[in-house]
Amino acid sequence: ARGLAAMLACAILCGATPALADPATYRYQATAGDTLIALGQTLLANPADWPKLQKLNRINDPRHIPVGQTIAIPVELLRWQSLPGQVVAVSGAAQLVQAGREAPLVANTAWTPGSEIRTAADGYVTVKLADGSMLKINSASVVRLDRTQHYERPGFFATALQVIQGRVEAAVAHLTGGEPRFQVKTPQATLGVRGTDFRVAALPESQVSLGEVLTGKVAVTGSTKAPKDRKAAQEIALVAGQGLVVDAQQRVGAPMALPAAPDLSRMPALHERPLVRLNVPAVPGAQSYRAQIAADADFNQVVAEVSSPTPDLRIAGLADGSYHLRVRAGNAQGLEGLESRAVFTLKARPEPPNMLAPAAKAKHRGLDVPLQWTEPEQAQRYHLQISTDGNWAAPLVDRQDLTQSNLKQSLPNGAYQWRLASIQADGKHGPFGDVQSFTLLPPPATVPPPKVDDKTLSFTWSGEPGQTFLLQMASNAQFTEGLINLNTTEPQATLPRPEQGGRLWVRTRATDADGYVGPFSAPQTLYLPTCMLDGSGQCLHAGDGSTIRSH
Repeated sequence: ARGLAAMLACAILCGATPALADPATYRYQATAGDTLIALGQTLLANPADWPKLQKLNRINDPRHIPVGQTIAIPVELLRWQSLPGQVVAVSGAAQLVQAGREAPLVANTAWTPGSEIRTAADGYVTVKLADGSMLKINSASVVRLDRTQHYERPGFFATALQVIQGRVEAAVAHLTGGEPRFQVKTPQATLGVRGTDFRVAALPESQVSLGEVLTGKVAVTGSTKAPKDRKAAQEIALVAGQGLVVDAQQRVGAPMALPAAPDLSRMPALHERPLVRLNVPAVPGAQSYRAQIAADADFNQVVAEVSSPTPDLRIAGLADGSYHLRVRAGNAQGLEGLESRAVFTLKARPEPPNMLAPAAKAKHRGLDVPLQWTEPEQAQRYHLQISTDGNWAAPLVDRQDLTQSNLKQSLPNGAYQWRLASIQADGKHGPFGDVQSFTLLPPPATVPPPKVDDKTLSFTWSGEPGQTFLLQMASNAQFTEGLINLNTTEPQATLPRPEQGGRLWVRTRATDADGYVGPFSAPQTLYLPTCMLDGSGQCLHAGDGSTIRSH
C-alpha cells in the first residue's frame, strides 16, 4: 500500500495527464512462507505473470523470499473487480444514459462504469462511490463514470470520471489499508486527488476548467508560456483555500485565494413568504453568488439552487419546512469560494390575503372604514388585526371569525395599521401579510342652510387648514340636471339665487393639502319659493326689478 501512497503523494491538476517518475506501483512486504508463485495466485489478475515480478524485483529464488523484503508490483498487474457507485439522492430532473439509452434517474440506482448522469437546470444528484467518496453533481451538468475498481488484496480503489460540463463537488475518502486513486477529467484538465475535498467545473461556454480546493493540498503540473513563446513544465503548489483556472489551451493559471465566505450570521431563522429572499452581505471583490438549500445538513438532498451577479438571492417553489442553507461567492475568474451555512424554517402557507382597500397609506373620511381583501384558495376564514401603535401583542381589533373578504369596521378618527392572515379548514394558521396603514378622518361636513337674499345664496361649512373645496348644486339628487360647480379655497361660497326656485340639492367635497380627494358630503336639500309666472311662463318682476314670488 505504501507504494501507491508514494505514487500519489500529491494531487495533480494539469492540461494533460503527466508522466509519473514512479510508475503506478503497489509495494508488498514479504512474510514467512511467501513465494512469487503463491503471490501470483493471490494478488495478480493473471497468476502466470509472476515471472514479471521476479525480473522487476531481481529475485534470485522465487520460492525463497526473505521476510520483510519489499516487492514492487505494477498496479496494472493486480487483480481487481468493478464496483458501481450508488445514487443516494436526486432532486429535480436527472437522467441516466447507459448503453445509448436514456432513462429518468432515481435514488438507489447503481451507477456503472461507462454510463453518464445528466442533470437538468433544476437537477442535483448525490452519489456514493464504491471507495466511500461522496460526489455531488450540480445542476446543468454531464458526468461520465469511466472506472471504479477495487483491488481486493491491497484494499485500495481506483476511480476515474469525466466532468463533460457543469460543476461537481467531491469529498474523496482517505482509506486505510491502501491509498485511493481518484481522478477527475475535464475537457481541459485532469485532477488526481487523495483524501481531499474539492470542487471542479467545466464551463463549455468559455472552454475553461476550474479547480477549487477546500481541504488538503494539491500540486499542479501543466504548461505555461515562457519567454520567446517556449513552453516549460511547471509545478505549482495549491493548498486549501486556493483555486486556479485552466484555459482552453490547457495552461494552468497561478493559484489564487478563493473568495471569503459570506456572513450569514444575521440571516432570519424564519421566512413567511413563498418567495424566500436572501439579502446576503456583499463579499469584497465578489462578482457572483451561489446559494443552495437542502433538506439535510450534509447537502445530499439539495432541493433548490440559485446563482446571481448580486447578493440579493431569490428562491421560489419551496414547501413549508426546515432547511439548511449554504452560500458562497465567486470572483471575476469564476472561482467560487468558501461557504457559510445557516438553517431556517419556511412557514408561508396558507398564504395571507392581498389587501385591496383601503390602499396603503390611504385616507378615508367616515364613521367607519371599509376593509376588503382577496380570498386565497386555502383560506376558510381570516384573522384581522388593527393597531394604533404596531403592538400586535395587544391590538385594538383582533378577530379570527371572519368568513367574508370584506368588513366595515367602526373606529375613532386616527391613524391605524392593519394586517391579515389566512386560516385553513383544519385550523392551520398561516403567517400574517405585510402591514399596511391608513388614516380615518371625520366624515365630510354637511352643508348648513345658506343665507338667502333676493339675488344670492351664501354657503358656509367647516374645513381644515390647507384644504380646497368643490361645491355642487343641482336640481336633482343625482346631480345631473342643472348642475353648478364652484371651486374655492375657503369653506364658503356664494351662488346666484336660481330665479325659478323650487327644490335643490347641495353637497361639498374637500381636497387635502397632500392631494387626497375626500368623498362628497351627504346631499342636503334646499327649498326656495317659486316665482309667479306670466302667460309666457317667465317670472314676474316688480317695478324695482325684484322677482315676485309665491308664498
